[in-house]
Amino acid sequence: MNYIKQLNAFHRWLKKHGLSLTAIAVYFAMLMTNNEDGWSEWFERSNQDFCKLLGIDEKTFTRARSELKNKGLIDFIPASKKGEYTKYFIVKLYPV
Repeated sequence: MNYIKQLNAFHRWLKKHGLSLTAIAVYFAMLMTNNEDGWSEWFERSNQDFCKLLGIDEKTFTRARSELKNKGLIDFIPASKKGEYTKYFIVKLYPV
């Protein structure tokens, strides 16, 4: 994924579609996290990692994350067992 192209495409997308401020913050945190991980197609993180980074509680995080999924910006597979991480996929918003 090209970070700058994704940011620019997200900015264009945001002008046309509504998104809560918390969902925007979560989206940027996910972009930043995956960028730091070297752009894996799917990357793993705990809810607590994102909550700590953003200074929000888990209920607020899961609501924003669901908003991102419902708008088609991300996909995720929740952890199936305690101690596992949720898997995240960021949808590419620019042409390949």
